[in-house]
Amino acid sequence: MLDDATSTLTVSPVSTETSYSIYKTSQPKQESEYQETFMTIPPDGGWGWVVVFGAFVCFMVVDGAYCSFGIFLVVMTEELNCSKSEFSISAAIGTGIFCLSGPLAASLVNSYGYRIVGIAGSILAIMALLATSVAQSVHLVYFTYGVLGGFAFGLIYMPAVIAVGFYFEKWRGIATGVATCGAGFGGVVMPIMYSFILERVGWRQTFRILAVMLVLVAICVMLFKPIAPTQLRMMKTNIIQSSNFFTTYHNRMYPTLSEVTEVPTITLLQPRRLNKSSEVMIMSYPSASLKSKAKEDDDIPEDRPAEPLALAPVNEPSEPEYRRSKDRASNQKNVTTLFVSKKKYGKIPLHETKTVFGSTMRPMYRDDIFYDSSLNFLQRYRRTEQVSLKSGKSAVEYHMSVTRVATSKDIHEGRCTLCTEAVKRTLATMLDYKLLKSPSFILIALNASFLCLGFFSIYIFLKDRAEQKGIPVDVAVWLISIVGISNTVGRILCGLVAMCRKVNSCLLSALCLIIGGSTIIASEHLNTTAGQIVFAVVFGCFVACIPSLRTIIIVDTLGLHKLTNAIGLILMFQGVASLIGIYAAGLLRDITGNYKWSFYVSGICIIMAGTFFIPLTRIAKWEQGQSPGFKQTE
Repeated sequence: MLDDATSTLTVSPVSTETSYSIYKTSQPKQESEYQETFMTIPPDGGWGWVVVFGAFVCFMVVDGAYCSFGIFLVVMTEELNCSKSEFSISAAIGTGIFCLSGPLAASLVNSYGYRIVGIAGSILAIMALLATSVAQSVHLVYFTYGVLGGFAFGLIYMPAVIAVGFYFEKWRGIATGVATCGAGFGGVVMPIMYSFILERVGWRQTFRILAVMLVLVAICVMLFKPIAPTQLRMMKTNIIQSSNFFTTYHNRMYPTLSEVTEVPTITLLQPRRLNKSSEVMIMSYPSASLKSKAKEDDDIPEDRPAEPLALAPVNEPSEPEYRRSKDRASNQKNVTTLFVSKKKYGKIPLHETKTVFGSTMRPMYRDDIFYDSSLNFLQRYRRTEQVSLKSGKSAVEYHMSVTRVATSKDIHEGRCTLCTEAVKRTLATMLDYKLLKSPSFILIALNASFLCLGFFSIYIFLKDRAEQKGIPVDVAVWLISIVGISNTVGRILCGLVAMCRKVNSCLLSALCLIIGGSTIIASEHLNTTAGQIVFAVVFGCFVACIPSLRTIIIVDTLGLHKLTNAIGLILMFQGVASLIGIYAAGLLRDITGNYKWSFYVSGICIIMAGTFFIPLTRIAKWEQGQSPGFKQTE
């Protein structure tokens, strides 16, 4: 039997037709002690695979466009009467803005949803490409393709990344693997297609055709439909306020759903489809102390009072529902089995429906939203899966432990607000500079920076260098496609190797990057067609390790709770490094008259990127030992 002194926990998915509720009885608790928030349980399939297809197309077009830009190098420099280093600035700006716009794009997705942001990015990209097609000077291309195009492609790319991560949990590794294959497929198909069109209609018409293709991207973004949120009732808690922007709005200052419920471990029989009566198993675990979270940040004044995390109240369960849940619970021992009741509410007003669905989609409140590998790598997820297998039910404990609470102001804030709380929280989490104090992160950031210094210039100048070596034009175009094919294969192989738990991901990445960088240097002495093909295969395969293993390395060294922060700062480093690396390679080409030193420098940069990962595991262990309260929240 349920004890009357226990607390109330309410979970109900929001729908225009039905509502589902999970109740644990409570009589003595006051209504003012409760609050309401929302969480979104990934469906792990169903429409999610349609979302994967849409993301595949987005990655194909965006990555294909950047991989293929070097095809326009010769014809555009001749018509616009500029040097190759001047032309490379447009590619440098475009790639740099694409990376630098990542945190802003993520914050917009968190506030307005991936559909609105993705469609806005598609429209802006169409305008940018059409404007580029009529440009009469390279300086105008800097703005149209570089600034506008880079920002627009960022608005397309980020929603696709977030949507796949938000739709999948158990099958996330497979889903992200399939979706990111679109990048490799774009690197294979787009260069050949661009070259074919360019030879027949010229570069201006080619840009216009690419603009038409972006209409397909906009249609695919429409496939990213929102997931119906789940309404969660919990005990009201307090959060610490500070005058520091990063302290006040950083996600770490907001508790997870499991921390603000008195019984944080919840297991649903059918959490993906709450469309009929289901059983719920609740096991008693002590809640984490929220006061300890304040001690992590030295900027919080000790005498500053905590402000309540004010959220809207939820009505108490009706007596019939309470009796049903109580009767079902009497048949269990040591666990509390609750009853999920289906209740008709009729039609919800249109404005209220928009508020519920539009304001509660907060993918950036998940600590693992950027984790693109299998969640089986995470110890926390494996633990909850083991509990689920023993109980015969599907666990949502992990989901609640990585989902941060949304405040009432956040939920009910209008979309017309210029800078919403959802935007502020995302920017504060992704751009918190305090992570730069971590030696482990510094090595990861240096790896990302040196990799981008040498990586993108290879794609831009590979075709032109091959032609200078006497390789036929039709064969030189295929080199970019060969890199794309081998890169896709390399991602799959690295993912399979990393599944072996005894493999050190840091050392594996270091080895692959050192081999890839050495291959770039050696390619300057391969003057035959066969030699350049071998280079393209080896380079594409070995540099694929970083997209496959980066998030695994970040979580292993810094912890899951710092993943979003690390990704945001890494995008900043990558953006600046791309601006420098591409332009420097073009400048070296103009100074020397060939690409010898351009590729030498690129190869050296990638080798150095690999060396930064060699001591990373040891330094991470040392850093964790220096922090007495350190705990990897995997």
